Amino acid sequence: MTEMRSKLHRLAWRRLAVALALAAFAAIAQKTWAANLASANAGLSMPPSHYLSAPLADLAPMLDWTERQLKLMQAAANPHNGAQLGAITALRTRLALLRGRPNEALRLIEQARAGSAKLELRPGLLWVEQLLAAAQQSGEGKAWSEAQWDAELQQRLKSQPWPAAKASLDAIASSWQFSPIDKLALGWTHSYDTFKPGNPKRPDDRTLAEMIINARFNAEMLQPRAAAFERGIARFLAAQPAGEDFWAARTKSLPEGPGHPVRMAIWEPDGVELSAFKHPSQACLMLTEHANEFCIVDPVVPGLSRQEAWLLVKGLEDERMGRKSAAREAYDAHLMQLPERYQNKPDAEAQAYMRLQIQLYRAGPRMHGTHVAGIAMAGNPHAELLAIHSGSEFFKPAFVEKRGAMQKHFGQIAAFIRDNKIRIVNMSWGLPGIGMQAEQERALRKQMLALMAACPETLFVAGAGNENSDMGPAASRFWPASLGAANLLAVGALDHAGHVTGFSNYGEAVHLYALGDATLSAIPGEQTMAMSGTSMAAPEVSNVAAKLLSQWPALTVAQLKQLLIDGADPVAPGTQLPMAMRRLNPLHSAQLARKPPGELAKP
Repeated sequence: MTEMRSKLHRLAWRRLAVALALAAFAAIAQKTWAANLASANAGLSMPPSHYLSAPLADLAPMLDWTERQLKLMQAAANPHNGAQLGAITALRTRLALLRGRPNEALRLIEQARAGSAKLELRPGLLWVEQLLAAAQQSGEGKAWSEAQWDAELQQRLKSQPWPAAKASLDAIASSWQFSPIDKLALGWTHSYDTFKPGNPKRPDDRTLAEMIINARFNAEMLQPRAAAFERGIARFLAAQPAGEDFWAARTKSLPEGPGHPVRMAIWEPDGVELSAFKHPSQACLMLTEHANEFCIVDPVVPGLSRQEAWLLVKGLEDERMGRKSAAREAYDAHLMQLPERYQNKPDAEAQAYMRLQIQLYRAGPRMHGTHVAGIAMAGNPHAELLAIHSGSEFFKPAFVEKRGAMQKHFGQIAAFIRDNKIRIVNMSWGLPGIGMQAEQERALRKQMLALMAACPETLFVAGAGNENSDMGPAASRFWPASLGAANLLAVGALDHAGHVTGFSNYGEAVHLYALGDATLSAIPGEQTMAMSGTSMAAPEVSNVAAKLLSQWPALTVAQLKQLLIDGADPVAPGTQLPMAMRRLNPLHSAQLARKPPGELAKP
C-alpha cells in the first residue's frame, strides 16, 4: 500500500495499544498472551499521574523496566500476528524517540518494514516516526520546519492514488487533536491514582507504562508540530485535483418497488440497536440476560436519556482518537460539571468520575454491531434485519468447557436461523489467540462447522481479522473466517482506493476484499461514526449478497457465493500481496446474475 496508508497502519497499531489499556481497565482478568510475563506489576514506583508531568529524565527507571517488558512481549508474541508485533514495535520506537535515541528508532522501523508482507506498506511504515527520528539525528529537534514537512508530503504523496490520499490525510489531521497533558493527568489523579496495584479497576503497571509512553510521545513529539502538520496537509490537499472514489463507481442503492424481502442477521457479542432498521417482529435472539428491547445494553448516566448517554460514549471515543466533534464537546462539558457538582468533596467527585468512565468504556464496544448493521442494510429497501446477541462470554474458554451449554447455544442459533429463513448471517467478530487448549479449540471448531452445515440455505460472511496476519493454513487460527465451510465467505479490508489496508489479515483463506477503512455508518443514539476494520468489510459483502437475493431470490447459496467471487476484480500476485486477491465488484456480480440460471457458474 502507499505511504500514507501505512500511516493508517500505524494508527491501527496505536488503536490496538489503547484498546489493550481499556480492556485492562474494564477487566484485568481477561489478559491474554502477555498476561504471564514476569513482574507485570513492578514498574511504577510513583502514582501513575506523576509520570505524565514529571521531567523525562525522572522517568528513566520506569522506561528501562518498560523496555525490558516490551522485549519479553516481542519474544513471546505469535510470529504470525503482525498487529501484535506492530504494536510492540511502535511502542519501542516511540520509547526510543522519547529517550533521544534516533538510531535505535530507525533500526526498529527498518525491522518493521522488513517484516511486512504487504509490498507497498514497506517504504512508508511508521513514516512520521522516521521523520521525527531524522530530525533528532540531525540535531534539529523542535526547530524542524514546515518547509521540510511540505517537502516530505510532496515526496511521499505525489504518486498517491486518489482519493485514498485525501482520506488518509483527513484521518491523520483529525487524529492530532490531543487532550492537554494536564487534563489527562487530572483524570488519572481521579482514577488510576486512587487504586492500589492489584485492584481490578486499575490497569497493571505494564499497561499503564504503555499508556504513559503514548501520552508523552503525543505531548513531546507530535503536539508541538501538529499545527504545522495540519497546515501542510491543507496546502497539499488544496493543490490536488478531485479524484473518484474507487467504490463510488461500483455500488448503487436499490430503488423502492419490485424486489423480494431478504432476511439478514447480524451475529454480534454485544448486540445491535435494531430500532434504527427495518426488522420483523421476532428480530433478536438474545443468549444473554443483559440486553433490553433494543437488543443492546445501554449506558446508564444519571440525569441523561439513553440518547444523551450514547452521545457521551461517542465523545469519549472521539477524544481518545483525537477527533473534533460535537459529541466530544458534549463529553468535555459533562466532565466540567463534575467539580461544580461535588464542590469540596474530592472523594465523591473521584467516585463519580470513575463510575462515568467505567460505564462509557464498557459501552464503547456496543457501538460495533449497530455500525455493522448500518453497512449491511444500506441502500436496500427489501432487507429485513435480525440479530443474534450471543453475549461477550460466549466464546471464552470457561464457556467452551461447559460442553452441554455450548451445544445448546449453537443449537438455538441454528434453529433461529432456519425458523426465520435467514439467508445471510454476518459475523464481524473473531477469536485470535484466546487462550484455549487444543481440545477446547477442536470442540469449538466442531460446533461452528456443525452450525453452518445445519443451515445450508444460509451464507455466512466473516471478517478476516485485523491482525495483519497471513491466513494461510499453517499460520492462522482466526475464528470463524478460517474455518473453510462451503457456505462461508472470509472478507479482508481495502481502503477507499481499493488497496489492502495495513491492518487486514490476508492469504489463501480470504475469499474477497471490500471497503473497510473509515466507513461511515450508524451507531446507537441516532448518530453516525466512521470506523475501520474487517468488521466493516464483511457487511459490505453481506450488503451485496442481500441485494442480489432481493433481485434473484432463487439463487442457491453456492451460486450466490460464486457470483460474489466471480464478479470480483482479480489482482495479480505481487501487486499488493505475495498472493492473488479479489476486490468486491457489486455491479459485475449483478451483471453475472442476469444470466439464465443454467448458465450461472457452478462452484
